[in-house]
Amino acid sequence: MSDIFELCANVIEAFLIAQFFIRYFKFKNENYKILKILMFTMAVMFVVTMSNIWAYFSVHEEYIVDVTLLVIMVVFLKGRMLEKILLIFMNSIILSTTGILLTGVFGNFILYDANGYPEFGVLRVALVVLAKVIYIICTELIIRNKIEDSQYVSNTVYLKLNAAMIITAVAELFLMDIVYMSAKSSSIVSVYFVIVALVAVDAILYTLFVNLTNTSINLIKEEVKNAAYESEKKIIENMHEINKQTMIVRHDMKSKLTYIMFKLDEGDIKGAEKFLSEELDVELSDVNIISTGNRIADAILNMHAETARKQGIPFRMNITGNLGMVNEVDITIILSNLLDC
Repeated sequence: MSDIFELCANVIEAFLIAQFFIRYFKFKNENYKILKILMFTMAVMFVVTMSNIWAYFSVHEEYIVDVTLLVIMVVFLKGRMLEKILLIFMNSIILSTTGILLTGVFGNFILYDANGYPEFGVLRVALVVLAKVIYIICTELIIRNKIEDSQYVSNTVYLKLNAAMIITAVAELFLMDIVYMSAKSSSIVSVYFVIVALVAVDAILYTLFVNLTNTSINLIKEEVKNAAYESEKKIIENMHEINKQTMIVRHDMKSKLTYIMFKLDEGDIKGAEKFLSEELDVELSDVNIISTGNRIADAILNMHAETARKQGIPFRMNITGNLGMVNEVDITIILSNLLDC
């Protein structure tokens, strides 16, 4: 009965560990989620059970579990390596601290068999349940107070935090051996105070790390948002300025076209031509050396041919096709832009 209970306790513990890391880091690939959860759970349970058979509550057991977790997380889960290592240390600290403190509190009431294993009974069941509840509370707090976006955290920061955590984890596991070897001795009361102090320091370090990092990330995002807003504001201001200049040009053009219309209405064609020549700085060719059958096209082509002749630029044209169906304004714009280029 005791062996079956221990195996069930290991399965539950393995599942709780698996769901903690999966919820924190998420799967790399969401396919076959149930199968991956089962594989994660069974791998951790197998390692814990085998370690218990080898040496119940030994330091080596926790090291083996940690390495197993790291391998599984690299295979299945997202996240940076240093962040995964940090969470593995924290997981070890939670498990070892819970085991040590519960043993310290209930050490005088725990009965051990000839092999040194706690005997199965109501107290044993209650302690296992309490340990699992404490684990759930601690991991839930970590998940609810995680770093919002770890890409903003440098590797140097993770290395420093991992250094502090590994020192604590090793110390915890060392103290765990002492407690389990002499749990009923009153001389190790001071060990419990040391453990509580170590965990308190770890909790403060991690809380400060998360809060400061998230605050920095929010400031960076706010600066990016403000920079984007300023950039968008400048674009809008430039668009307003362009629209303003366009309106001025349109107004000037309207005034000039009105003046030309008055000249033409008066029959002063020469005056209109003179005004256009001055405004456009363009002189129409007096001699038509090109004839396409379209008077607008002829005027533009002859004008550019004359300009090329005066500047000594070779100018040859080979015109095919019929422009009779093309709008005269479109011809003017297209040919002028093409020949200007």
